[in-house]
Formats: sequence, C-alpha cells, structure tokens
Amino acid sequence: MGQQTTGQRKIDAVLAGQRWPVVRGRRDAVEAERDWRWLQFVGRFRFVTTDLLAVRFGVSGRRARARVSRLESHGLLVGVRDHVSQSRAIYLTPKGARSIGRRPRRKAPRVAVQREHELAVVALAIDLELAASPGIEILTERDCRGREADGLGRHSIDLIDDRGMTSRRWPDLIVGSDQRRVAIEIEFASKAASRLASIVASYLASSLAEVRFLVASPALAARLQRTRTIQRGRLINQRITPTTTMTIAAWPGAPDHVRDQIALRLR
Repeated sequence: MGQQTTGQRKIDAVLAGQRWPVVRGRRDAVEAERDWRWLQFVGRFRFVTTDLLAVRFGVSGRRARARVSRLESHGLLVGVRDHVSQSRAIYLTPKGARSIGRRPRRKAPRVAVQREHELAVVALAIDLELAASPGIEILTERDCRGREADGLGRHSIDLIDDRGMTSRRWPDLIVGSDQRRVAIEIEFASKAASRLASIVASYLASSLAEVRFLVASPALAARLQRTRTIQRGRLINQRITPTTTMTIAAWPGAPDHVRDQIALRLR
C-alpha cells in the first residue's frame, strides 16, 4: 500500500473508513488533500468567496471556481448571493462540516448583514497567513470558539453590560504565539457608548499583549481614542492595572483620503 498523505490520514480518521465524498481518479489522494485544506479554510469563517480562495491557495479564479463547483456538487459547500453581479458567499454545509470533523453550524450565516465585515476579516487573515513567520499563528473567531469548546485555553474576553450581565466576546482574529498574542478587531459600524466602553475596558484588563482596532471612519477612530483614555483612568481608579496595549489604526482597505483623516484624528 502506498504511503498516505497527512490530509488523507485525517480524512480517513474522520470518515471512519468511508470513502471521501468527492470521487476522483488516480490523483485521488492529492486532490483529497487539497479538498481537505480548502474545506478547512472555509470552515474557519462564516463564509468566503472564490476570489479570496484563489488568493489564499495561489490559483487562478477559474480553478478556484471549478474546485468550489465540484465540492458544491457533492453537497460539501453552498454558495449564495443577493444578485448576479455579486460574488457568491461560500460556506460549509452540515455534510461538509462533518466531513472534516467540524461541528455543523446551527444556522446559516446572515450574509446580507455580515458581508462587508466578514470578507474584510477573511482578506486580512489571508494577508497575515501568507506573510507570517514560522511559529506565528493566526486564529479566526471560529478557531477561538472551537479551542475554548475543546478546553484548549481562553481565547475570549468577558464583557459586563449595563445590567451587570457577563458575556464573552471573541476577537475577529488573534495573531501571535503562546508568548505574545495580539487581538485584532475590525470595526466598521458604530456601537452604543456603553457597549464600546465595556469592550475597551475588557481588553485593557485582559491577558492579551495588545489589541488593535482597525477602523474605516475618522469619527470612530476619535471615539475609540477618547474611550481608551476614559476606561484606562477608570481601571486605575479601581486599582486594576491595564496590562494590554490598545492600538487604533486605519483599516488597510480604506481609501487613502480616509486613512489620512484617521491619522490626523489620532495625532
């Protein structure tokens, strides 16, 4: 028997000896490994697009669309869009999630509501992963939730609302290693003052080395800067030492004139 690839061994373990859902010819093991990697990547986000998959795996848009189409035909992926000129949002079906050992999602993602923010997270994660040095890990929100559920450490912060109720918040991304972890929050929409204050205060008092807020609005950048100053002072008054550095910067995809305005607000 030929030597199995790592991906094929993982697939066999998940499927308990059953055949991989996508049937191919002589290159079955190689293609199964690639299918596994693509499905694993898709499963780390609410949804992706074929264009982003092409960038992540270094293939043409045509080849990305062909692989996604094959995986869709076997019920492993599904794609939706609001109109024909829009790129389809691609995500795992319950069958696709089970085929790679992930927990199926309880509900379909709210693509219309989450589209701009989620695709910005995916694009940034791709940029970071392609540029990361060995030993540096990029965790998505779904990665963080999965690790906590599996008892693999804390990857969230506690928020306390106006009623004193505690909830958990997972960053959009966590970048780093066991020695130094940096949370990344992409903020496009304005939040209520009380919620923004709770998020900032919780990050300042967390065990993370740093949290970076990436914004596309000069006004939101200024709000975050004021909130950071106020919440840092309140923590000190409560004899809580703010140990996490909080950085505010322009979202890399923002237009140049917006990035310049954000830089001016943050001086």
